[in-house]
Amino acid sequence: MNFKHILLCVLAFCTFQLSYGQAPVDSVETTPNYWKVGGGLGLDFAQLLQINPRPGAGDNRIGFGGLNNWFLNYKKNNIAWENNVTLQLSVQKLGIEDSLFVKNLDVFRFNSKFGFKGQDERLFFAAELQTQTLLLNTYEGNVVRNTAGDRASLAKFLSPITATFSPGLDYKPNEKLSLFYSPISYKIIYVNDPEIAALNIHGNLVGERSLRQMGSNLKMVYSNKFFDDKMNLNSSLDLFSNYLVKPQNIDVLWKTDINIQLLKNISLNLVTEFFYDDDVRVVLDSTGDTGVALSFTEALLIKYNIIF
Repeated sequence: MNFKHILLCVLAFCTFQLSYGQAPVDSVETTPNYWKVGGGLGLDFAQLLQINPRPGAGDNRIGFGGLNNWFLNYKKNNIAWENNVTLQLSVQKLGIEDSLFVKNLDVFRFNSKFGFKGQDERLFFAAELQTQTLLLNTYEGNVVRNTAGDRASLAKFLSPITATFSPGLDYKPNEKLSLFYSPISYKIIYVNDPEIAALNIHGNLVGERSLRQMGSNLKMVYSNKFFDDKMNLNSSLDLFSNYLVKPQNIDVLWKTDINIQLLKNISLNLVTEFFYDDDVRVVLDSTGDTGVALSFTEALLIKYNIIF
C-alpha cells in the first residue's frame, strides 16, 4: 500500500467519524451569543507629484491616515458591558524629499462602561472609564521627527493622557438615547514625560506632572437611522464640572459621526468634534499662540465597516 492509498484511508475514516458523530439537524441547539464585535476602518490617502513644475503650480505632496473605531459589547440578562476603541490619525509631507511629515490629527481613545439593570428596565447602575491620549511624537511645528535635534517635544504617547472614572446611573428610555450621570466623578490629566510636563500646556499643575479633579459628569448619547437605514447618526455630548476649582467652567466634548451608506460596507463619514477645557491650552488660529478657547475638528472620509 503506497502513500496515496494510506491518505485515502485516513480521509475516509475521518469523514466517517464526522458523519457518525454529527447530531441530526433537528436536535442541534444554538448557543446564545452574548458578545457583539464590530467596527469601521476609514482611510485617507493623497499623493501629488510634479516634475519641473511651472512657477505657481504648487509642490509635491503625500499624506495618509484615517479613522478607526472598534467595539466589543456584552449583554446578558441584567448585565451590560460596552467597550469602544477609537483612533484618528493623519500626517502629510509637502515639498522636497527631505521635508518632514507634519501631523494633522492624532487622537486615541478607549472607553469602557459596565452596567447592572435595576427593577426599572430603563435604569442601569453603571460605572464608566474614559481615557484619551495620542500615539505619535509631536515636535514644534507639529512635525513627527526631530532630525536636527533643534525642536522642542510637545507631546507623545501618554504625554498627556486623560482618564475619567465615573460611577453613576445610566438611563436608557429607548434604544436610541442614553443619559448617564455621575455625581462623583474622578478625572486626571497626567503627563508622563517631565520635559513636556514642564511646558504646562496640557493642563497639569505648574511643577507637577498631573492635575486631579473631582466633579460631576453628564454624558448624553444619541444614535438613530434614517432613509431606510442608509444614514446613521451617532452623537455624544460629555460635560464635566470640577467641584474643587471653578465649577462654573464646564469641560465640553461633543462628538458627532454621520454615516451615509454608499455601497455594501462602504460609507461616507462626516466626523466633527467640539472640545473645551479651561485647563488645557489650544493653538489659536488668530495669533498662532496658545490659549484657552473652543477647539473644533472636522474630517470627511470613506470608511469600510465590518460587524462580526
